[in-house]
Amino acid sequence: MIFIFLGFYHSLSQFSLLLFLLRLTFPGFSEYNFFSMEEYINLRGVRVHNLKNIDLDLPVGQLIVITGVSGSGKSSLAFDTLYAEGQRRYLESLSSYARQFLERLDKPEADLIEGIPPAIAIQQKASAKNPRSTVATVTEIYDYLRVLYAHLGTIHCLQCGQPVKRDTIDSMVETLFKFPARTRMVITFDWPEEKKLAELRREGFLKIYLHGRVLSLDHLEEAPAKKNGLEVVADELNLDPEDRERLVDSLETGLKKGEGRIRVRVEGGPVYLFSEQLECRQCGIVYEEPDPNLLSFNSPQGACPVCHGFGDLAVLDEDKIVPDKHKSLEEGAIEPWTKPSSRGLQRELLREARKRRIPTTVPFSRLKPEHQ
Repeated sequence: MIFIFLGFYHSLSQFSLLLFLLRLTFPGFSEYNFFSMEEYINLRGVRVHNLKNIDLDLPVGQLIVITGVSGSGKSSLAFDTLYAEGQRRYLESLSSYARQFLERLDKPEADLIEGIPPAIAIQQKASAKNPRSTVATVTEIYDYLRVLYAHLGTIHCLQCGQPVKRDTIDSMVETLFKFPARTRMVITFDWPEEKKLAELRREGFLKIYLHGRVLSLDHLEEAPAKKNGLEVVADELNLDPEDRERLVDSLETGLKKGEGRIRVRVEGGPVYLFSEQLECRQCGIVYEEPDPNLLSFNSPQGACPVCHGFGDLAVLDEDKIVPDKHKSLEEGAIEPWTKPSSRGLQRELLREARKRRIPTTVPFSRLKPEHQ
């Protein structure tokens, strides 16, 4: 039991088993006492770099800040002592096969180091400035968040704000079977007006839904004038919980002919618009399939079309270009061109202004808007 208690546990299941065995063996055992057995990291006689035989007791589970002048041993304590020993002891608990792929740290020079847990160190370093680099990209959490939101996120319509979803055959059947048995239903799909009625007849569709009634194609001399074409009946049925197959077949047929969109008109009830696409049921807007690249400012798919993913724009600030609008062009109203390196541009400005008959001795604030 002592060997197991002092061992290192590679999985949560092993650790949970240990706690269970300890509860059976020692009736007074609790997890609080288990975790509180070592409350401090004890350091004695630490002699690493600038540290001169120091003794410290550091509380476990507390936020500790190490401060001091340059060369006082802050890094020696944090990285070369605490991190090095915590990492070294953790690696010793791994198999010899795993240790050969990991970097071994030197053991800190000290008389005693007790109670130290495995450690993780994040070292400060100067990084190259990149406008596309953020905390999320540097830590690589950005990629995981993009995948998470693309797969678990919910799209909302830009116009009405309602959730946008895709229907499946199973979800359609589940919705329709909430109605009582023998409920009358009409399943329809849209047929574009540019397509011929003869094609419908060849495929066995002989009815349309018009003005609240089911009509036969044989009674129509031609397709009625309608902007969006005809609403063709895929099937009429009385809902039968024991005949699920017919409902599924009718829905699949309607979706195939209606390019992924169908309507189900429930007698005495609502009209359902089902779609296999990511489509807003109220606005009819079809949205793209969620993709991690849509959430990436480094991808043409997800980058802002205005700033192209950089997050800022280079714009001219008139107040900085002309800080004193009481000055004229000859007096140097254009501040950037008053510098010695830009005097050539100032002369060209005055020459062009005279050519276009723009006053050069009038205060900038009094110039016409088109001259400014």
